[in-house]
Amino acid sequence: MKAYRIYTKISHDLIPDYVFGGSILDIGADLGFNQINCRHSKRFLEANKNGNYLGIEIKRRDKPLLNIIETDIFKWRNTKKYDLILAIELIEHIQFRDWVKLFNKLKNWVAINGYLVITTPANESLEKYLQNHEKTILGVYPFSNYYQTHVVFGITKKVIRYFLPNAKINTYYRKSNRIADESWFRTIARFFKRILILDSRVFPQKFSYIVIWCNEK
Repeated sequence: MKAYRIYTKISHDLIPDYVFGGSILDIGADLGFNQINCRHSKRFLEANKNGNYLGIEIKRRDKPLLNIIETDIFKWRNTKKYDLILAIELIEHIQFRDWVKLFNKLKNWVAINGYLVITTPANESLEKYLQNHEKTILGVYPFSNYYQTHVVFGITKKVIRYFLPNAKINTYYRKSNRIADESWFRTIARFFKRILILDSRVFPQKFSYIVIWCNEK
């Protein structure tokens, strides 16, 4: 799980400061590890302490670090509005046929002048998608008992704008080439070795989107 947490922590760091309000609904919150280790940690901890943070996971995790409940987002009954709803690295795990239902729910739960923030991989190849799917089925991933691999790949801005026409969509590249548990010395040495041998993997090829939608009704 460590490599997964390192990656999603980067995504949480991308959340802009101005979107934070009084209450936060965090869909796919995991343990809360990334939230309390990102640059917004004080905001998450304060909201959690004041009862203004609620995380949702499809299956209950051991020793969550924040207020996180187990529920199916499609079956969860909610009448509350939230100033900020987060869906960090989530939508690629939702069947495309369920996207209309998902986005309608999320938009209805955003308070007036509140924000919906989404991050998602943008250019995953079909080959990579099939490899991940196979590994999950075979139980190769240590989290495959509760975590569904990507079921939507190659997400584009056009697709996102279909569901969130007025959203701001920014592209960011995954800057880290570091392997989990690898020392920084070995990381730097491997980086310069790739430069010397003209290895194209020196520079990150994959990018993701951060999507910010405001309920301006």
